[in-house]
Amino acid sequence: VPGCGRGHEVVELALAGFEVTALDFAPAAISALSSQLVDRGTAATLIQDSVLNYKPRNPFDAIYEQTCLCALGPEHWTAYESQLARWIKPGGTLFALFMQTEKPDGPPFHCDIQKMKTVFGASRWEWPSQTRRIDHPSGMYELAVTIQRKSQEGIQ
Repeated sequence: VPGCGRGHEVVELALAGFEVTALDFAPAAISALSSQLVDRGTAATLIQDSVLNYKPRNPFDAIYEQTCLCALGPEHWTAYESQLARWIKPGGTLFALFMQTEKPDGPPFHCDIQKMKTVFGASRWEWPSQTRRIDHPSGMYELAVTIQRKSQEGIQ
């Protein structure tokens, strides 16, 4: 879970039995998440690093992307996509929720689905035929999509 923040999703995934790695650059977020995991009687691997610098020892089967991309300025999206492509095994899955703010500024930044299909291009990612709308407590909404990582070609 990149950009996990205080990690509600990390805790829920760990409680569901997944082996979870959580990444965030903020020491306070990692500390808070560590406490939540202990309080809930579960565990995850916690890493304090930038999503633009982190290099995992081994690729992941899946990544859950919810609020990291929309928190990054659009000028970083291509670099972040390259990171995700390196982190996920060929055939692995990116579970993404793309924030729809309809505003020109951020964060959170508007993740227009057509722009996302360009950033997460067909040379590296296989997109499903449809997305699902998820209403957000803020009044905004997210588009949920499950994207499959293609072969190693095009990964640097």
